[in-house]
Amino acid sequence: MSEHADRALALDPSIGIAYVARAYMHFTNWDGNLAQIEAEQALRLTPNDRMVLSISAILESFSRNRHDEATRHLRCAAELDPNNSVVFQVFGLTRTQPVDTPTQLKHRESV
Repeated sequence: MSEHADRALALDPSIGIAYVARAYMHFTNWDGNLAQIEAEQALRLTPNDRMVLSISAILESFSRNRHDEATRHLRCAAELDPNNSVVFQVFGLTRTQPVDTPTQLKHRESV
């Protein structure tokens, strides 16, 4: 998948979904820092893309333990495409992450 994203970006460096594809590949290779850099670029280029928001939410929740930010991304994605089941599947996935602080627990209970 990374080769395809690299080729797409060689043709047009403004394709946000290609950056988020690379971010996900870095994440699956346990490189959370590089994944975050790629995801942030994707969000800068295409902040209103439901897939960019969904994958960014996975990265925020699973690699950075930032559940509030993940929830914010997913709510935006759901507003953009309320009938997309992927957004809600990702929301369910991120909700299974362990809660580390009382603030995170309070936030989860309020969602």
